[in-house]
Amino acid sequence: MRALLLLLCLAPWTARAQDAPPDAGSPAPDAGPPAPDAAPTPDDDDPLPPGDPDVDLRLADLEARLAAIEAENRRLSSLIVENGEDTKASRFDVYGFTDFTVFYVEAFSESSILAGSENPPALYFGHLNLYFDFRPEDDWRVLTELRFTFQPNGQVNAFTSEQLGTQFARTSTRVGDPVSGSSFFWGGVGIERAHVDWTPSERLGLRVGVFLTPFGVWNVDHGTPVLIAARPPLAVLSAPFPTQQLGVQVFGALPLGWHSVEYALYVTNGRSPVELQGDLDADKALGARLSLSRRERTTNWELGAAAWRGTLSDTERSLELTPLRFDRRQTISADQTALGIDLRGEWARWQVYLEGFYGLTVFEDGKRTRQPLLGGTQPDSETFGGYLLGAYRLPLEPIDLRPFAAIDIVDVGGGGGGGTGVFGRLLSGQGGLNWRPTPHTVLKGSYTRLWDITGREPLGFALGDAHYFDLQLAVAF
Repeated sequence: MRALLLLLCLAPWTARAQDAPPDAGSPAPDAGPPAPDAAPTPDDDDPLPPGDPDVDLRLADLEARLAAIEAENRRLSSLIVENGEDTKASRFDVYGFTDFTVFYVEAFSESSILAGSENPPALYFGHLNLYFDFRPEDDWRVLTELRFTFQPNGQVNAFTSEQLGTQFARTSTRVGDPVSGSSFFWGGVGIERAHVDWTPSERLGLRVGVFLTPFGVWNVDHGTPVLIAARPPLAVLSAPFPTQQLGVQVFGALPLGWHSVEYALYVTNGRSPVELQGDLDADKALGARLSLSRRERTTNWELGAAAWRGTLSDTERSLELTPLRFDRRQTISADQTALGIDLRGEWARWQVYLEGFYGLTVFEDGKRTRQPLLGGTQPDSETFGGYLLGAYRLPLEPIDLRPFAAIDIVDVGGGGGGGTGVFGRLLSGQGGLNWRPTPHTVLKGSYTRLWDITGREPLGFALGDAHYFDLQLAVAF
């Protein structure tokens, strides 16, 4: 074996010496006497005489590599034996994204409700989302998305108000470490989604667990590195659809010539304080999404529509000791409907995103949500909104630079019912620049102007005009 490895080690130098041509400037040598017979080659089992130290080192290295390869082959062989004839390898991937944003908002009136969120320019920790993607088989998948945050630290719980009799209160999560003597802020973990998928074919799949509601563009593709703007439009933030639900979903894609029809049908628990853990009543929510798409080298577009119908509910439990008795009473009950349309498209250098929503909430008499800060109860309401965003990739290859602009409108109107609430209509315009210096890194800068076009002050104050600035760094990994 040592002789074989030595021959492999010396073969390149031997080959180069035999193939080297004679010097072009030298005369051809005279033919000499015939060469003697070659010396007999030693057997592989014969010990090698001591040689060049460099050759010995290279030989030792080759022997070590060979031993490692043989050990790996033995490990793989044992796995094949354990798993039987089916040797499909499972796969576990971890990936995610994070972003940091310099943000500044300024309200133009102290009576504006937006003044309550006004802050000086500062750097904010946005997202740290991790995906745990496990595929035990080709047609099975377990996907979990977690968001790490410092919330609820810094959360404002109350404002100082003589009329309401409240004092300003802010949550602090700073605690001391008894071991090191230092202090730190503890945070929280939000479960964005956690579901099991079974996909026996492209045409049919089954999903069970907590999933993102399939509506629009922004809700499912919410990773900041893939989004053009730094923050969601107002219409998306006010959308009547729940952002995530616990239930069962059937989904798939049907080829239709050059196009594809994608569908999703689901049943979930509906809305309640425990909607992602269980349910408080027997009423279930139903939803659907249908889309038509076409994907080519330079042209990609998808047109979709979504619908959701469910309930908002809460219950209160009571206990009597004599005699022992438990009772349950429904305190909140409302029927809710949500409709939406969306369009996303890429034509050459252009990108276009469009979403529109409509929502209706009707409470049962005597079972409305209360508003401790504003007083009274929540009335019935209708909500509609939409946005249009366009971006253009400048012809500066390999630089990926995209100016973008957007217009956004949202309207929340009271439908009666004797309640009180903050209702109004906001219009916003936005302009910015999206630069992708690397495939995984995005820098975004934008300016947004808000106009209150309500035309009335339902509670003695208006939503008010405002503007804000964003500068964001987002990284996928």
